[in-house]
Amino acid sequence: MDYTFLFVSLVDQFAYGAIFLILLCAGYLFPMPEEVIIFIAGYMASAGLIKVIPAIIVSILAIILGDNLLFHLAKIGSKFVIRFVNKFFLRGFMKDQDFVSHHIGRIIFFSRFIPFLRMAGPSIAGTLNVHWKKFFLLNTLAVFIYVPFIFFLGYNLDSYFNYLFMSPKNLLLLIFVVVVLVLIIIFRKKILKKFNMIK
Repeated sequence: MDYTFLFVSLVDQFAYGAIFLILLCAGYLFPMPEEVIIFIAGYMASAGLIKVIPAIIVSILAIILGDNLLFHLAKIGSKFVIRFVNKFFLRGFMKDQDFVSHHIGRIIFFSRFIPFLRMAGPSIAGTLNVHWKKFFLLNTLAVFIYVPFIFFLGYNLDSYFNYLFMSPKNLLLLIFVVVVLVLIIIFRKKILKKFNMIK
């Protein structure tokens, strides 16, 4: 299924309610990254299909709600969340729980900006029984930075294309970045092994 086309169609018909529901479920119920949804919403705002401020507010609220639901599910011992933590984290750095507990604030905050680890903060914080206020404040701060940043990347997409294609050097830089990202995705297992995150 083309989830990008589905998202655009729903937003065109139901606007902010569609953004809220899709962002709330993204990555959990269907395989579409939050970054893609926020980026597309930003581009749609630049085209005048939706308004900037309401779209950003709705996006922030949806992600905060989704993260807090995941946190509370982890805290009460949800089988889904425990299985996720066991699969991706207990094999690696979660074995050193003293280290993780000591740096849990950084994990909550910075994992929000890493696509493959955005579920780590709520899941690990809930599993380690971190106080909800601490999780809420750190996660909310990260979301307030993360959502507008991705949104305005999408909002200024036309400007980026014009800038890139005005100079061959800019285009070569873009190709280099894309190649590096593709290599990271291809060799991510080896990279994670190197940092003892998986076996």
